[in-house]
Amino acid sequence: MSNDINLFTSYSVAQNKKVTVGNGTQIKVHGYGQVALEVWNGRKWIESTIDNVLHVPDLETNLFSVNCATKKGYVMITEEKMCKFYKQNKLMAIAERCGSMYFLNVRLITAYAANVSDMKSDLHEWHEKLAHQNIPYVKDVLKKHNVKMESEADATTCESCLKGKMSRLPYPVSNNVSSSTCEIIHADTCGPMEVPSIGGSSGPYNSDYNTVWGGSITFAAGREP
Repeated sequence: MSNDINLFTSYSVAQNKKVTVGNGTQIKVHGYGQVALEVWNGRKWIESTIDNVLHVPDLETNLFSVNCATKKGYVMITEEKMCKFYKQNKLMAIAERCGSMYFLNVRLITAYAANVSDMKSDLHEWHEKLAHQNIPYVKDVLKKHNVKMESEADATTCESCLKGKMSRLPYPVSNNVSSSTCEIIHADTCGPMEVPSIGGSSGPYNSDYNTVWGGSITFAAGREP
């Protein structure tokens, strides 16, 4: 167990986990991961990796579990002033005695910062992280990169996407048809066309009053469509 997150080379967040220390107190575990270090065996430094190290910020010092070490095949031999750890008859580490405690002499290989956490997001969160791409595309990207989701909850209803794609209400339908000058007309123009008509017109002008072809249409100042 360690109280320093900067020792971890990989890190995953723990959910609702506690550990009981020597005095019976339960302390919250924030995460767990891997620590890469070198261990002194009395003659040389040996590279080693400790897996499933618990991150417990409330600890006063780092603690090494002898029980976990023996489960992984290490043999501990205790002497008057030290204890030794062997694996396959090779001396791997020594811990010097100080009072009632044994202290391992270790040093970090590289002081990595554990700035990446293994946190799973659901499909809706990935949809937001990937710039609100369509759901089939998001699933395809996650599958290609072997990214696991917490759940594949329905992400088809995205409030941000709905707001971003909103358009104005259409103009109300009118049954009135202009029949004389100075009345309000609803018109549309198209052009100029690349190829003029036989009469030399460059595009049509369509309204509910008439439809004509013309070379150009001039609008009054401030009345451009």
